[in-house]
Amino acid sequence: MKQITITNQREFDNLPDTFGETTQINIIANLYNINRTPINSCINVSGSATIQHVSGSATIQDVSGSATIQDVFGSATIQHVSGSATIQDVSGSATIQRVSGSATIQRVFGSATIQDVFGSATIQRVYENAIITIVSNTAIIEKALQESIIIFKNCTNKIFDCESSVTVLHKNTAKHNLKTFLTIYNLTETENNYIILYKSINPKNNCDFYTGKIKYEGVVTCPDWNSDTNIQCGCGLHLSPTPENALQYNKGKILKCKVNIKDISIYPYDITKVRCKKVEVIEEMDYTT
Repeated sequence: MKQITITNQREFDNLPDTFGETTQINIIANLYNINRTPINSCINVSGSATIQHVSGSATIQDVSGSATIQDVFGSATIQHVSGSATIQDVSGSATIQRVSGSATIQRVFGSATIQDVFGSATIQRVYENAIITIVSNTAIIEKALQESIIIFKNCTNKIFDCESSVTVLHKNTAKHNLKTFLTIYNLTETENNYIILYKSINPKNNCDFYTGKIKYEGVVTCPDWNSDTNIQCGCGLHLSPTPENALQYNKGKILKCKVNIKDISIYPYDITKVRCKKVEVIEEMDYTT
C-alpha cells in the first residue's frame, strides 16, 4: 500500500480526488478541515496532530496517539478512536464506529451516533438525540441529558449522572455461527459443501482494496490465514453474502466466488462479511447499484 504523509492544510487540499492505487494518507500535523476522502484511500490521524473540523462525507480510518479533533459533523465518519486521542464535539449525523483505549469524547449531540465504546474510554456529555452504545464494563459515561439513548451491550456499568428523560437500554448481543449465517442469507450448499460469496475488488488491477497485493484470479489462498472466530479483520480473504454487502466495504468490481464452508470463519457479531482461507473466482458480475 502506498503511503503519503500530510504536514499542512495545503498538502491535503492538493490531494487528487482519486488515487490510482490504494493509498494510506497519514496526517501528523495541524489541519483546519478534512472534508473529503479521496477514492481508493484511507486517512489516519496520529501523533499530536490537531484537526479543527471533520465534515462533509469525509471518512477517517483511525485517530490515535494524542491526536485531537475539535469538531466532527455533517455525515462524517470516524472508524476508530484509540490511544489517548480526544474528540471534542460529535454532532449532526456524524458517526464514530469504535472508541477504545483511554480515548475521550467530550460532547456527543444532535443525532450523532457512537457505535461501540470499550476499554477505558470516556464519554463526558451525551445530549439531544445522540445514541451511544457501550460494550465494556470499564468504559465511562459521565453525564447523559435530554432525549439521548444509551445502550449497554453485554455489560452492566452505569452512567454517573443521568436525567430521567434519557432512554437506557440493556441488550445481550446474539452470536452468529456458520448455521445462522447460511440460514439468514439463504445460502445453499452444493454436494461438495461449497457456497457462493461475493468480493468487491479494485477494477484497475483485480486486487483487494486494502493491501493491493492479493490478486483475485482463479483460486486465491490467504497468505496469513487464522481460523480464530474472535478475529474480525485481517487474517483471511474477506467476502460477503450478497453483492450489496460487498459494496458497503468498497465500491469496485464485483466477483462471484465459490468457497468451501470448511474454509470460512464467522465473526459472531457481524456477518455482512466473513473471512475465508481459500476461494475460487467464478466470474465477474454485471452488477450496478
